[in-house]
Amino acid sequence: MTSNTALIEKLMKRVNKLRSGSNNQAAPPRKRDFDSIASSTDDDDDDHAAKKQLEEENVSRFQSNSALEISELPSTPNLADSHTFLDLSQQDNGIADVIAPVPYIEKRASSMSPMESANGSTAAGTITTSVTESVAEEETLDVPSNRDERVKFIKDMNANLKIVAAHNRVGKVIAAKDAALSIRRHQLLRAYLSWMESDLDIDSDLAKRTNMELCLGLLFKDPKITCPEDFKTIGKSLHDKWEAENWGEDIVPDEGNESEEEQEPPQKPFDGLRASSTRNLISQYNTDATIRYPPKGHRIWGENGIMDGVVEKRGPSGYKTYILDRRVSQKSAKVFGHNGIPVGVWYPTQLVALQRGAHGSRVGGIAGSVATGAYSIVTSAHYDDLDEDKGETLYFSGSNSHENDDPSKPLPSSKATKALKASRSSGKPVRVLRSGGSTYSDNPKSKSSSYLPSCGLRYDGLYRVVEMRIEMNNKNGAYERFKLERLPNQVSLEEIRRESPTYQQIKDLQDSKVGY
Repeated sequence: MTSNTALIEKLMKRVNKLRSGSNNQAAPPRKRDFDSIASSTDDDDDDHAAKKQLEEENVSRFQSNSALEISELPSTPNLADSHTFLDLSQQDNGIADVIAPVPYIEKRASSMSPMESANGSTAAGTITTSVTESVAEEETLDVPSNRDERVKFIKDMNANLKIVAAHNRVGKVIAAKDAALSIRRHQLLRAYLSWMESDLDIDSDLAKRTNMELCLGLLFKDPKITCPEDFKTIGKSLHDKWEAENWGEDIVPDEGNESEEEQEPPQKPFDGLRASSTRNLISQYNTDATIRYPPKGHRIWGENGIMDGVVEKRGPSGYKTYILDRRVSQKSAKVFGHNGIPVGVWYPTQLVALQRGAHGSRVGGIAGSVATGAYSIVTSAHYDDLDEDKGETLYFSGSNSHENDDPSKPLPSSKATKALKASRSSGKPVRVLRSGGSTYSDNPKSKSSSYLPSCGLRYDGLYRVVEMRIEMNNKNGAYERFKLERLPNQVSLEEIRRESPTYQQIKDLQDSKVGY
């Protein structure tokens, strides 16, 4: 371990020079690349040993308990204990460059060849990637699907963001014994930012409950906080994007529950971060979920397959959910009109419809803006006691219409219901998708409406909201029901019902349940 000792001595000299204010010192040893080490050996057989030596030296930089400069973190409530830190603000100290480039989530697994992955080579942004029979796997955060649990998750991740920002404040240093925990916090934040960039749609409730605007601002607004450049870039990009959307003030939140096949068990209770300990966060949220990328040529899950753009995620206990494939560009559904989608197009699941820009909600039945109107709705058998589907005319109930038992007035309008009211006022057309569920049925009597597809979702064209009335539900409670009329000069519903979905699409949907 002579080389490790020498490295520690060099680091100590660097710290002492920084403390003394000397500006004439040489730069400390940086993390060397393997090629330079290998080329310095006389025997090719020593390559492996040299690479191992390099890895041990890098790890030892953080695991050494040497007496580095100490500075306590201010006692900020719910932020962290007083810790000692390695100075991360000095970009030439040979330490920040190890934390900053820690690879995490791969955005384009397809950019690697199977041979590269099999040999252990990873593209930037990958923490662990392996290939077995052309199925690439990637470690990722196990993000809850339930909205309340997801809000709790985001709050915890934002607390970690505050801690990382404090670690990167100019002049702060961390004890070597705590460096591994600090590195892990940086890794969690990198994974969290990657997830938000690809999968999170903000709405005003979520933004306010998680204090999102302030937290993202910590990454790039304060010149005294010198976070890694990718943190700054992603943080500013998300901040600017959501600020332009007024932090989701007008956006309809994704209401409703996931289908059974996409439901995951609740996570273990977590009582949040305490000032006395932040290690709970590290153990509670781990990269113990796995994204499995399908073979590129897979008939169902590969390019141009019915499930293209969606991938499996398996949790630590083996349960399976489906998420958007961040390698595949997602089409925005925040558009009025057809959005370039031919009438009659069929989708196997609502998540695929979201990916293709047909409907802007993973599980909710209404997607749109309270200011300008609904972009799209999904009608199904879910509300067959309230809705009425006559094909060219559709009667569609607002959110929470089942819950009221007061005959004198409906419940206060949700944002989703307000979006339909805005559609009535603006006259903007609404895309209507009909959902037949995830299981095929050729029995018309099993469907509440003969216009529903036998399975999956089908885009049936543009409708206009022409009327809103107060009706009574089965509890004798008042609810708001909207009348929509189909616009003329579109492919007829009779033709659509005959041709969509096709036999092959139905077969592929059933086969998709096997996975890949």
